[in-house]
Amino acid sequence: MFELIQMIASIFTCIGIIIALFDFHFMKKSTIAEHERIQKQATIDYYSSICEKLYYLNHIIYDRYKRNRINYYEIKDDEKFLYEIKTYLNTMEILATGINTGIYNIHVFDRLYGDVCVRVAEQLEDYIANRRSAINEPEMYKEFDSLVISLKDIHNTRKGVLDERAEIKNKVYNNQ
Repeated sequence: MFELIQMIASIFTCIGIIIALFDFHFMKKSTIAEHERIQKQATIDYYSSICEKLYYLNHIIYDRYKRNRINYYEIKDDEKFLYEIKTYLNTMEILATGINTGIYNIHVFDRLYGDVCVRVAEQLEDYIANRRSAINEPEMYKEFDSLVISLKDIHNTRKGVLDERAEIKNKVYNNQ
């Protein structure tokens, strides 16, 4: 009789362990999902807090240069514009650090400002390179550079998917 009770207790223990493992798995999944939701919300919240500043600074850059690259000396020789460019880059460096360290979500940021971020980064390449050289600070704006590279990768991946979808639609449309 005692052996039967031990066997039943062992079976219930095993069932309890299995239930605990399933519970742990689902709890882990929900914790990861909650973390991702919080990260996405934090990205939106932080971007909302700086978007007016970014819009203003981007507007200044775009009004002057449209989509053209900007020469280092054109920025350096205009104190007010230089201040605005430094403000823009410092703001983006802080945001990029948050994205690159996983505090903020790069895909949410890409949807909010990714295309503009890449465009402005390309416009300011000459300024950034010359500024690093002028003050002998090769790591300056490295987080921003890293973010821009990641955004370009996302855009290239998305472009490939969009091109593939367009090709499929074209074949269907032309009955090929």
